[in-house]
Amino acid sequence: MNGAGFLKKGLSVLLVCGLMGAASAAEIDVYLVAGQSNCDGRGDTNDLTGRLEGWYAEQTNVLINYTNPRSKDPENPTYETGWTNLMPGFAVRNSGETIPSERFGLELSFGKMMADSYPDRSIALIKVSRGGTTLHSDWNPDSNGFMWQTFTNKVTEALQELTDAGGSYDLKGMIWHQGESDIDRSSEDFTADLTNFLSRVRSFIGKPELPIVVGELTALYQDRTDDMTAVAAADPYTEIASAANLLTNLVSPLYTHFDSLSLLVYGRRYAALSQVSPTTSTLARDDTVVFFGDSITAKGVLENGFVTLFSSAVESAFPTADIEVIGAGVSGDKIDDLQDRLNEDVLSNDPTIVVIYIGINDVWHWTKPDPSTGEAREGTTAEDYEAGLTNLISRIEAAGARAVICTPTVIGEQADPDDANYGMLEEFSTICRTVAAEYDSQLVDLRMLFTDYLLLNNTNDLSSGVLTADTVHMNDTGNALIADAFEDAFGVTGIPEIGDITISAAGSSAVFSWGASSVATYTLQVSTNLAEGSWSNLVDIIGADGEISVTNAADNPQAYFRVEGN
Repeated sequence: MNGAGFLKKGLSVLLVCGLMGAASAAEIDVYLVAGQSNCDGRGDTNDLTGRLEGWYAEQTNVLINYTNPRSKDPENPTYETGWTNLMPGFAVRNSGETIPSERFGLELSFGKMMADSYPDRSIALIKVSRGGTTLHSDWNPDSNGFMWQTFTNKVTEALQELTDAGGSYDLKGMIWHQGESDIDRSSEDFTADLTNFLSRVRSFIGKPELPIVVGELTALYQDRTDDMTAVAAADPYTEIASAANLLTNLVSPLYTHFDSLSLLVYGRRYAALSQVSPTTSTLARDDTVVFFGDSITAKGVLENGFVTLFSSAVESAFPTADIEVIGAGVSGDKIDDLQDRLNEDVLSNDPTIVVIYIGINDVWHWTKPDPSTGEAREGTTAEDYEAGLTNLISRIEAAGARAVICTPTVIGEQADPDDANYGMLEEFSTICRTVAAEYDSQLVDLRMLFTDYLLLNNTNDLSSGVLTADTVHMNDTGNALIADAFEDAFGVTGIPEIGDITISAAGSSAVFSWGASSVATYTLQVSTNLAEGSWSNLVDIIGADGEISVTNAADNPQAYFRVEGN
């Protein structure tokens, strides 16, 4: 059916009640999904076969309310569905298509991941999108552009329908993907447009701190992506979803629309960032880093294990910093085991950083019998997993160290979103993200890293062999991927910048001042003859602010200075 939506409002109310079930109305979490064509979606539902067929099914635990005003009439949109269950098909490229169509957008994997992440909540998406629309005109709140009118009208109407159905809602956040049609705008103008738009959305919603995730565009629109990054850097409630390694429908980064597989990955990236953003930090001189976990960590200390690779990278980057890296993994451990041996195996080493990487056995033991007896085992409940994490963080911080929280990786490498382990790993990963945010702990999102990689690279849908040797424990590629993640998380990717260096004159002397917050060692050097290429060391700059006054000899009125890093 073309034109107005294929669901009557009476039916939509029944669907809302059905989703709520016996749960209270407060358990409906609403997310807004808006933007132009990449948000609307140019994924092909025909691609959702084979290893991706799990994404094709109707998701009865997620509602969607979709609007696409092809007619540009905000009062009478060409396509509006009312509330219905999420499935592929809520995307329109050309007028005349039917709903459900043969396309899908970011909402498909975003909604699925949010539902898996919060199994005790009800998830509802309000999606308003149309390809080719501009921020400076169509979405402009100040000029009341037709997309802004449609957006505010449909959000208001959809939320009212939830209330009319006897429930209430919590508007949790928004994902926004747009900018391709504004490529001709100056950076100054686009930045101002986006800043104003985000502010007006929050004002319209009545939540000045509404979390909003904005997505990077393809490489063809790098200038706009740079502008979005600048806006997000200035806005504490806006995050940027990375488009790294994603492909387009023409298998080229220099094109507009992401392909089907990339949209599935991208929707999940939006979902993870809608919970909390991974964080980074720097190492300090004399740090002791303990990796605390199960058999994955135990194997990480082997020759090509991630603990060993990370330790080698640290030693190479900071050879004089005296940083110690220790592995404290025990096969079969769950979260309660870590609580039991925290003092003896970790705190006894006087760590400054403890990396908690646990959760696989907590999930796996629910479905995997004891290999020695064949008897069923119990894993860990979500409540006990969360309590265990908070216990570990509190005790680590009380000992004067800081905790780093890792989300659990995978149990099997297939792209099967209906697998029981898959859903529980999503839930436990969300617990990690939430706890890390609550305790202001550093987060390393290994779960997202692995699922991204496997969706994009496990084309034969293997259960193991891509990143793991046996569905759980890492092979060389998996170990390298984890080691790289920790190197990024701790800034072990090259010599950090020394910070600002200022030079001031003091009579015949030059006074150098610097800030050095990293653990790298730098040397201030002087040369009085560049032609000879001879440099003399003046002072080492080691992980602290400093100052030096340099006076030239009378027979050397001209000198050159440089900073050399180890």
